Amino acid sequence: KKGRRKARKTDASDLTPNPQKLHNIGEQLQKLNAAIKGMGPVNDLPAVARARSRKEKNKLASRACRLKKKAQHEANKIKLCGLNQEYGQYCTHRDYFNVDGLCSAAAAGPKEAF
Repeated sequence: KKGRRKARKTDASDLTPNPQKLHNIGEQLQKLNAAIKGMGPVNDLPAVARARSRKEKNKLASRACRLKKKAQHEANKIKLCGLNQEYGQYCTHRDYFNVDGLCSAAAAGPKEAF
């Protein structure tokens, strides 16, 4: 029988929003983008160094892509947290006003309420 494995704990499974983490990712992305822009075009280099430079540039671009994905995930967690708070406030206010509306309608009598 094959047993079930315990899943690895990753950043994706943690749903607590962390704005500081999003800020740090943004700073890292700016540094990576500056490094990529600073490398210049590959075609200007001699033929021997082109492959190495292209490989390095692709490595930095891949890292930037992964960081963008992480940043989007963090931003979504922050949005979700805000929406949950807003929904909780909405439900609280809705229930409060529904109770008041029913009480005042019942006190007025069935004919005046409708």
